[in-house]
Amino acid sequence: EIKKLAYYDKLTGVANRTLFYNLAEKFFDSAKRGDKILGLMFIDIDNFKCINDMYGHKIGDKVIIEVAKILTKCTRGNDVVARYGGDEFLILLPDIKDYNNYKLVSARIANANSEVEVNGIKINIYLSIGASFYPRDGEDIDEIISKADKAMYKAKNIGGNRCAHY
Repeated sequence: EIKKLAYYDKLTGVANRTLFYNLAEKFFDSAKRGDKILGLMFIDIDNFKCINDMYGHKIGDKVIIEVAKILTKCTRGNDVVARYGGDEFLILLPDIKDYNNYKLVSARIANANSEVEVNGIKINIYLSIGASFYPRDGEDIDEIISKADKAMYKAKNIGGNRCAHY
């Protein structure tokens, strides 16, 4: 129970920041040793503030839970889905063979995110995704996160509900 509280997000059940950083360090070391690509996706719920303002925070929390389910369903077994904070999520993509392989995961997410029903209310969910990679975009996890975040804002600025890479 203590381990669960320490490493998993209380609301969604996905990895929290602590577990994310622990696993990211291991995958980073493995990528460096094996000369492999490590991908990272930074995901943000478009117009989440509007959802909270219109329907309230309880509904907003349920939307966050649904997004966590979508992301978990759309990733591979060894990928790491983590709630970074608020309505932001990270997905760590270890051992991808080519930089473009992240597009398979982002396409699954795009096809899955649409409309959810929460307490009888139908809410459209749109996600903006930014992607970055080791070794191409940075030498440590914080640099990769920062660049994926910038790419995510690029996706938002061109209309949202899409994926952009750094």
